[in-house]
Amino acid sequence: MAVTSAGSPQDLRNVSHLRWTWAPNIALRWRDALAKKGFKGKLVGVRQQRVEIQVGAGASLLPRGESALVRQGHQIQGENGDTAALYPDSVIIESRSYAGWENFRGTLARIIDVAKTLRNAELVKGITLRFVNALSDKKADSVAYWKPYVQAPFLGPLANDALTKDFSHALYLLTFQHGTNCRAEMRIGIQPDAVHSGKTAYVFDTVCATDEVIEFAIAKILATSDELHTMASKLFQQVITKKYHEKAK
Repeated sequence: MAVTSAGSPQDLRNVSHLRWTWAPNIALRWRDALAKKGFKGKLVGVRQQRVEIQVGAGASLLPRGESALVRQGHQIQGENGDTAALYPDSVIIESRSYAGWENFRGTLARIIDVAKTLRNAELVKGITLRFVNALSDKKADSVAYWKPYVQAPFLGPLANDALTKDFSHALYLLTFQHGTNCRAEMRIGIQPDAVHSGKTAYVFDTVCATDEVIEFAIAKILATSDELHTMASKLFQQVITKKYHEKAK
């Protein structure tokens, strides 16, 4: 699944992705069962998910002759804009109105309970938590504006004022390993602000994941998700300064 720091007013979205073994699916049962669990919405048709896996310089893990894997799933769009998409071997939950981890955790529990029933899921093959965060301010005329709010190591070379004069945009990739099965990846982008024209935004996209195989039991899935969320939250706290937290209050 995808998660960022709980309660941050700058969260753009968070995404939860869970994979398992599966059985045949009925789209209308998916919609109706979610509604009974409080996730009311409309069936927006078949969603195609394009998956591309690249390793190294041009190396691919896809079958020879294929440029991408395409999977089809049924997506429900909730009344608040959140979505839950069911695929043959996974479910993806996306929230654009993130109200904190505890709230999202409850939604997650209800949706995976429905998915388990519809797919006869027995084993979880992987869990991914993702948070996309954007720091945006109408006063951010340049990357220098973010220096008091973002820890210098996460500004990279742009912490040096001499490099910011002709700056256009930057993209950094950081990877972390936690124990044997948990890993994290953070993509940092310093780029034109999509909300405030002519301004500079600081965007960081954090993914925490595990490929440990566990029993498809809600308690175990939530416990693993909690661990990944803690990992993502700690990374978030490393990026942001105390001054930013005070500013965001």
